[in-house]
Amino acid sequence: MKRRNRILLLLVIAFLVMLIGQLVFTIARSATAQGEATRPASTTPIPTVAPTRTSTSTQTPIPTVGPTQFQQTLEAEFNRRLTLTAQAGVQATLLNYINQTLTATANVQPAASATPTASPTRTATLTPTASPTAGPTQLQQTLEAEFNRRLTLTAQAGVQATLLNYINQTLTATANVQHTPDDAEMQQTIDAMVAQRLTATVVAGLAKTATAEIQATVDQGVQLALSATASAQRAVLINGLDVITPDNAAHLSELLTLQGHTGQVWAVAFSPDGARIASASDDGSVRLWDSKLGQQRLLIQGVTDRLTVAFSPDGSRLVSAGSDKVIRVWDAETGSELQFFKGHSQPVHNVAFSHDGTLLASGSADRTVGVWEVKTGRLIGLLRGHLSGVMGVAFSPDGARIASASSDGSIRLWETKTGIEVAVLRGHAQAVYAVAFSPDGKYLASAGADGTVRLWDMTNGAVAAVLNGPAGWVTGLAFSPDGACLAAASRDSTIWLWNTRTHTRLQVLRGHKGWVTDVAFSPDGARLVSSGIDSTLRIWGVRSGE
Repeated sequence: MKRRNRILLLLVIAFLVMLIGQLVFTIARSATAQGEATRPASTTPIPTVAPTRTSTSTQTPIPTVGPTQFQQTLEAEFNRRLTLTAQAGVQATLLNYINQTLTATANVQPAASATPTASPTRTATLTPTASPTAGPTQLQQTLEAEFNRRLTLTAQAGVQATLLNYINQTLTATANVQHTPDDAEMQQTIDAMVAQRLTATVVAGLAKTATAEIQATVDQGVQLALSATASAQRAVLINGLDVITPDNAAHLSELLTLQGHTGQVWAVAFSPDGARIASASDDGSVRLWDSKLGQQRLLIQGVTDRLTVAFSPDGSRLVSAGSDKVIRVWDAETGSELQFFKGHSQPVHNVAFSHDGTLLASGSADRTVGVWEVKTGRLIGLLRGHLSGVMGVAFSPDGARIASASSDGSIRLWETKTGIEVAVLRGHAQAVYAVAFSPDGKYLASAGADGTVRLWDMTNGAVAAVLNGPAGWVTGLAFSPDGACLAAASRDSTIWLWNTRTHTRLQVLRGHKGWVTDVAFSPDGARLVSSGIDSTLRIWGVRSGE
């Protein structure tokens, strides 16, 4: 491109030199005719360069091509022709005009002398013959002024047209060069490249398709395997479990993991018919699950964490409570809120229904036990006596008593009808987090931060047994429906089971990743559900025949 620009510039300069020479020669002839009548005027015509192509201001369009061999061929041909033009025509024209200009100048200069002298003969050569020395005369000044004027006019009116003329000629020549004998070869090359790229595209497409088909096959296989596994698990959950007893508890294993909560799960409960499981989480939700299929059936979202949950004895209602200090009653089928109870001044940690469903007990961080009439939502009374927050509550099977566990390390027994404290049970070295009555009401189990589970004889309030084993807090307790087994949820990521008659350990279940917060037996005694801070629920059981 730079070479082309230099050639164009050379052509423009040549044209300007031609104009200058013509002007000088014309003015010289005019002056000679006036000053020397006897000297014949030079009649030598000024040669001109005849353009080989018609000048036009409209640029001939050139097809757009990429930087290929074809374009390089065009550029080479263009440069070759420009070089030939410069060598064959422009140089001769420049020499001719220069010699004419020098000759005319030599003929004009003697007019200033009194005695004319012969003018030296000039020949067309690159080396100009020296002119006689003469000072600046009026004629020279006139020539310079006229030259400057015409040069300005030429720059304004002629140079641009001349440039357009040369540019159009160049573009036209370039366009004409396109049809070269190499077109067929270039087309073959292009066809080969296109075919190669099409082949690569097809191969890539086939590979992508094959990959997609393989992935789809793998996905299908995985889904089939998962479906088969899920079907087998469901079959076990529906028909293939034995009731958990001290004799088979050693064969307890995890059957299913329920996932859906996004926060720590603090409480679980089976519905009275065993078909559903309710869970409460600090993600602000209560979820209901199909206990046999392991599928979520209902999501109840609230404005705060849910620390406790319980089914009414008929299974139609669900109660939850948490840090907002409000106890809420939900429709267990639709999830709509039916009632809310207010009366506690601090978060509510635990709730429990009486066995006839008419009353609700609540334990709060405000150190009180609330007793509520479920039908009306009326607060019957706040039972006071604990020195610290109440962490757990439970009704005796006959509904005559309420047991409460407190972080003050004590368990207190209250008469339901009167709200009178009837007993204080002490023995735990630290906070007590959970209490549960045996199904026959003869024993009360308690557990706390000292890692022990204690069985209390309800006939005399004495400690019947101290069950050791867990390495951390115990925050959840549950008796099997027949009362023969007791399960405890521990902060050390385990679930412990004991034989309540022999007070021996039956099993330690592991699976949760972190603190196990609560446990519950199904009404038929064939399943045990646990919750944890790992946001999961896990269902445990004994498969038939094991």
